Amino acid sequence: MPTYTPSQIFYLSLHFTSIFLILVLNIHLFRSKPFITKWTLIQICLSLLGYSLFAISSLVIFGDRIQSEDSEELCSILAKLTTFFHYPVITFTSVLSCYLWFLIVKTNLNLEKVTLRWISAMIWGWSLVYLLFIIIMARDERMVKTTMYCKLQVKWYNYYVYWTVMSILILFNFGFGGHSIYILYKRWSIFKNKKNRQTAINLGYSVRVAAYISLYTFLMLSYLVSDTISISKSKETNDLLDKEVHIGDFTSALRQPESLELKRQETQSTNDTNVENTTETMTSVIILDLSQDFINHYNEI
Repeated sequence: MPTYTPSQIFYLSLHFTSIFLILVLNIHLFRSKPFITKWTLIQICLSLLGYSLFAISSLVIFGDRIQSEDSEELCSILAKLTTFFHYPVITFTSVLSCYLWFLIVKTNLNLEKVTLRWISAMIWGWSLVYLLFIIIMARDERMVKTTMYCKLQVKWYNYYVYWTVMSILILFNFGFGGHSIYILYKRWSIFKNKKNRQTAINLGYSVRVAAYISLYTFLMLSYLVSDTISISKSKETNDLLDKEVHIGDFTSALRQPESLELKRQETQSTNDTNVENTTETMTSVIILDLSQDFINHYNEI
C-alpha cells in the first residue's frame, strides 16, 4: 500500500478534482444537442483526461517511492504515453480559436462539420507517429523523476519539436487574436453609435472570442518563454540537449541549473551555493464555454 506526503496528497486532490470536472463536462457535451465546436470541445476534454490520468498514474502507484529504482520501468512507459495526449491538448485548443474566429468574422456555422474529420485525423495521427518516435529514441534513457511525476529528459528530438509546434501555434493565435481584437473595436464603435439588442449581442460574442484567444496565447507564450530561458541558462554547461528542463512548467525559468552549479564548484574553491528547487506547479488549459444564447443565435441565422 503506497503512502503519500502532504504535498503529494494536495497534488493528487487537484488532479482528481480536475478529472471529475472534465468527466462531467464531457458527459454534458455528449448529451447536448449538436452545436458548432461541439466535437472539438469533446476532443479537448478527452485529451485533457488522458493526459491527466497518465501524468498522475506513477504517483498513484508508487506514492512517496516514486523516485526509487523500482519505479523506473513503469514510469518510463507512463511518461511516454503522456506525450501522446500532450499535442492534441494544445492543438485542438488552437483549432477552437480558429473556429471561433471564423464564427464572428465569416459567420461560418459549417466549418467544423467540413474540416473536423481530416483535422482530427492529422492531429491524432501526428501524436501516434510522435509517440512511436519517442519510444524508439528514448528506449534506453532513464527517466527524470520528481516527487510528483516522471518525465522524459529533454533531447533534441523532443525539445525542438515542442518548440517548433508551440511557435507555429502561437503565431496562428496571434493572428486570430489580433484580428479578433480589431473586430471587437469595430463592434464597440458600432454599439456606441447604435445601441440595440443586436449590436449588444454581437459585441458580447466578440468580447468572449477575443478574451479566449488572448488568454490562451498568453499561456502558450509563457510556456515557451519559460523553456527558452531555461535552455539558455544551460548553455554554459555545454550540455544543452541533455538538460533536464520542466517542459511546460513556468517555474523552470527561475531555477538555477544544477549541472552549472557543480561546474562552478569544480573551478572555484570559494563558498558553495545551495540551490533550492522550486515547487512544481500545475497549469491547466482554460476552455471558454459559449453560452446557450450564443449558440442559439447563430443557429437561427
